[in-house]
Amino acid sequence: MNPVRKLHFYFLTIAFVLLYSQSPLAMAIAVDELADICEAMESAIMDISVEYEWGVEPAPMLEDIAGTGRGIVKGSEKRKWSTKRPFGERSLSAKQLTTMNEHENSFKSTIMQSCNGKTAKHLTTTDFSLAGEQRIRSRGTITESKRFMPKSNQTPISFSVLRLSRANNESASLSERLRKKELVRFYNTVEKINGFNAVHADLLRDVDNPPAMRKLVYIRVYFSVDHGYTPIKYDYMANRETGPEPSYSVDVNSLEQVSKGLWFPSAGSLKMVKSNLTNIYRATKIVVNQGLTDEDFDMEFPPGTKVFDEIAGVTYVIQPSEQQFNDWLENESAIAQVVKINEKKAVTLTKKTAAPYAEKKQMHPPLAVKNSKNNTIIYILTVVVGVILVILFLVGKGILSRRPQQ
Repeated sequence: MNPVRKLHFYFLTIAFVLLYSQSPLAMAIAVDELADICEAMESAIMDISVEYEWGVEPAPMLEDIAGTGRGIVKGSEKRKWSTKRPFGERSLSAKQLTTMNEHENSFKSTIMQSCNGKTAKHLTTTDFSLAGEQRIRSRGTITESKRFMPKSNQTPISFSVLRLSRANNESASLSERLRKKELVRFYNTVEKINGFNAVHADLLRDVDNPPAMRKLVYIRVYFSVDHGYTPIKYDYMANRETGPEPSYSVDVNSLEQVSKGLWFPSAGSLKMVKSNLTNIYRATKIVVNQGLTDEDFDMEFPPGTKVFDEIAGVTYVIQPSEQQFNDWLENESAIAQVVKINEKKAVTLTKKTAAPYAEKKQMHPPLAVKNSKNNTIIYILTVVVGVILVILFLVGKGILSRRPQQ
């Protein structure tokens, strides 16, 4: 072989080997290893708190609700959400949103809920205008039911490795499903998905009836090979004559490293294939494993809240505490407002009473006249008593002077 050609051949061979060794295929793993990695990720999260925005694209318009009596949410909802193990049993969340009805009237609402595994609380506070006056209505509920917990599909956990878990009302976790090799088809070929280098696994249905559904693709999960095989896409499949096709997709668009070797979705979307609407998730703060306890999954109702206690079977209104009342007294603006109202009332009262008293200003007050008459009677009685005493004194002296001397 020509020395130059020989050198060229060796160079190409070495370059190919180097490139191949650096490719994701060189790091191909088995399904058992993937299951171990997913289990490690699942068990690494003990608790999590996320602040995020939740919205819909395209945004709903007023013409979409014309004549329906319904409302639309303006802009994105601001949400805070926390949970801890056992996931699905502990939850603390709050969301702020502005709703507009078909008449373009806006209402600002804050919705909060807590569940510590035993007791659940729910609070809705609405700021609205009535007859030109701003008002706040607050309603709370105490219950043992979990009906107020946010839908797991609308929380950050639905984008994570924990999506296929009991936290999301699933019967088995992702790692447990991957361990059932007979119901898994794993593909090591790397493809570009949502901007990530990814491989995927098909999870098959484990049903015998109808036979035609046996071992058909149920969910297709994609894993980012550059982020420790963190799941970055879930496709729920519909099996057609032409093969399985996505009917519902959960996409992760960005990941944030929350601890060493552990990544969590910071942006994503949910979409039904046949719908033109997409739910959008964007996290602004993610914190994991901060040591949350059951005591952290509780909340207090604000003063003025009408509470329906389903456990005790009573309804009551939260009154301000002594400290809250003292804080109100120290609030100069509140006091100024009260003074202003009182001054207004005083002016109104003066206008109503000034005229009648002006007509009577020349007259003696009834009490003064009565006192004057009483004083005259007392004076006459005093004089009469004095005269009688003098007469008695003189008579007595005369009687004594007429007695014979001994």
